[in-house]
Amino acid sequence: MGDRDQEFVEVSIEEFTSGKPAPFAIFIRLTSWKYLQITNPGDSLDLERLAAYKDKNVRCLYLTKADFSRHVGLLGAHPKPVAPLSGVAAK
Repeated sequence: MGDRDQEFVEVSIEEFTSGKPAPFAIFIRLTSWKYLQITNPGDSLDLERLAAYKDKNVRCLYLTKADFSRHVGLLGAHPKPVAPLSGVAAK
């Protein structure tokens, strides 16, 4: 299995809010080659689900690099820009 870390960008779980559907899939990193998709485009993460991930010490969720670029574009008016936490630059 190949390393897939280069395909994804890490985003703090705190950046995700409940109730609003995301226009892209959201993933959790299990290993450097295995990412589990936890939402489909159009799904939202409710407070209970976010709390359950936090209780399991999940601190970051992942977007594909292409979706991350869209995510940042959607937050253009957001006062605090979202940046990849792992130092992986989105292209």
